[in-house]
Amino acid sequence: QLSGDTIRVTASDVALTDAVAAAQSFDLVASNSANLGGDITANTLSISSGSLTLDSTVTSSQDLQLSTTAEEGLLAINSDIRSQDGAVFIDASDNFILASEGSIETPTTSTLDVAGTATIDGDYTATQRLAISAGRIIDSDPGTSRANIFAQELQLESASSIGSATLSGVTTAEGEQQRRELSNVNTLNVFTSQLSAAASGDPNGDGSDGIYIINFNDQNDLAVTQFDTPGFASLETDSNLIIDYQELEGLPRDKEGINSQTPGAVFNVGLGQPDGVLVIRARGDISAQGELADGASGDLADIAAPNVELRVLGARGTDNENSTGGGTIGLVNSDSRLMRIFATDRVLYLTGFALEPIRVAGSTFAFLNPAGVIVNLDDLFSAGGEELIDIEELEEIDPAIFTAIDNFAFDNVSILLPPDQRYDQDDDEDES
Repeated sequence: QLSGDTIRVTASDVALTDAVAAAQSFDLVASNSANLGGDITANTLSISSGSLTLDSTVTSSQDLQLSTTAEEGLLAINSDIRSQDGAVFIDASDNFILASEGSIETPTTSTLDVAGTATIDGDYTATQRLAISAGRIIDSDPGTSRANIFAQELQLESASSIGSATLSGVTTAEGEQQRRELSNVNTLNVFTSQLSAAASGDPNGDGSDGIYIINFNDQNDLAVTQFDTPGFASLETDSNLIIDYQELEGLPRDKEGINSQTPGAVFNVGLGQPDGVLVIRARGDISAQGELADGASGDLADIAAPNVELRVLGARGTDNENSTGGGTIGLVNSDSRLMRIFATDRVLYLTGFALEPIRVAGSTFAFLNPAGVIVNLDDLFSAGGEELIDIEELEEIDPAIFTAIDNFAFDNVSILLPPDQRYDQDDDEDES
């Protein structure tokens, strides 16, 4: 075992098979490669190498830093990485792999900056906040069906795609492209209460570069502050979903998002493609909240996409988990407001009850809710006004409805109404 108060290792290549214990700090710098097979513990810990493979447990009491520097500097974690009371910072100069047998854990915050592809198969937990940025796709093992990324607040940014999918569609004899559909969707599985996600996508691709996420948090509402991609997208959550319109640093709501045709929308999806689709599924209510910017006009939207599908599902693990559930879409609490949607093709609601959204200027969509009731508040208020104005004259109302019933015992005893207020078999027999 290598032990001491402060340990610093500098070399071209490093291969450690013995355990390392530093009372204060452990600092390793390898210009080419580092392969660490022995457990490492320190108060603060920093490991930097051209490429880095971790096959043993790494534990720090405070902050923990891992990085690679080579042009093809793979950073692979096959073991448990933990900070007991500090943050975890990871910077990969090329691809990053968190293997299924590995894990990363901190009770505070973590950042993962990856120049290439970020593959997250093991559990990654940052209790307070986790920010992941990748130059290519952020993806996980398609065989998993549970959350493996855990954070109260989760921020995802990719220059390519978050999750992956295949687009299927046919072209007619006239050469017209029909609406394409998503298939082979591999989602990023998360557990969070606040989500911000942006994927730039390949400008020369088919649009399948997008955002595909399932949130398995059924304990708290999911507030979405940004969901921005020029490709297709799907988001599913096991809770209520709130489209949280707010001013964000670096994302002013009076400017356009990625490939956006309407400024400031929380969900900007597929606007560069006529058949672009945003699919949102929630096992609860779907609503929007937050004040629009001062001086906002009719072109500010919560959702902007050519095609929008909002669906309420039953609870996971029940017989109707893939059927239309009992949640609502629209105004569901005192903080929410009518949803504002910009779409050019179709808006489909699949729920038992929904409030029709506000159509943002320039929208040309058909609005459908085949599974339930659609309520237009303008029509409702108009109908309510008519009922208040067109009241019947008092003499046209049967006075019997105002007759008081007094001095009757009613505990387990039937009450016989006065003759002028009942119609029953006795009356028929008397008349005969």
